[in-house]
Amino acid sequence: MSSEERSINSEERNLDSVHHCSSQINENKDRIVQAGAVKHLVEFMDPASGVRIPVLVDGAVAVLAILATIPEGRKAIGQEGGIPALVELVELGSARRKENAAAALLQLCSNSSRLCHMVLQEGAVPPLVALSQSGTQRAKEKAQTLLSYFRNQRHGNAGRA
Repeated sequence: MSSEERSINSEERNLDSVHHCSSQINENKDRIVQAGAVKHLVEFMDPASGVRIPVLVDGAVAVLAILATIPEGRKAIGQEGGIPALVELVELGSARRKENAAAALLQLCSNSSRLCHMVLQEGAVPPLVALSQSGTQRAKEKAQTLLSYFRNQRHGNAGRA
């Protein structure tokens, strides 16, 4: 086994551990965010980082979907540039990645108008429309919920103008 393969295996084990811890209780989620993990998770998903290895991307987006369920996680995802990567995965990822990316985006949008605006600016609507028609059942539901949320936001804002 080459040193690169050992490194990938090590990263995969680390992501598995973080995923397990993050799915347990909110206190663990807070600790993971406070430790600065979001930055590294986003790097795993960023094609420009040169680190985009499928198994690591799968783990990273799954953990981000979990961390997006807490305020600190949502804030960190926005600050660390996670939104463009999540939108890209909704468009170009595997079925599992699309599903987890849509789940994370739904958490971001339903809890923060600022983050929702960022998601819209990244061009999320076309890939979400495609996902709502051709994704897994869970992905379709998340995409449809997000699109409904965007429509409601637009109509709500139009009524206030």
